[in-house]
Amino acid sequence: MAARSKALETKSNAFDTVHEMMTRAGKGDASALPALRKAFEDPINVEIFGNMARHAERAIIRAAAGENLGYRES
Repeated sequence: MAARSKALETKSNAFDTVHEMMTRAGKGDASALPALRKAFEDPINVEIFGNMARHAERAIIRAAAGENLGYRES
């Protein structure tokens, strides 16, 4: 049980670190980029934080579908 708790804490800390780097980069802080490049070597971080294609796709769908939830799900 303790090992599982430690693993979850480690993942949480990693998430927080990447989130902080994304925030800094979003404000123009180039010193955050090396850490982000390293973090994005892990596909899960790309999926969570950096999948711009998915973000763009969702934005287009929301704009086109408006309030029609059926269209958003299709």
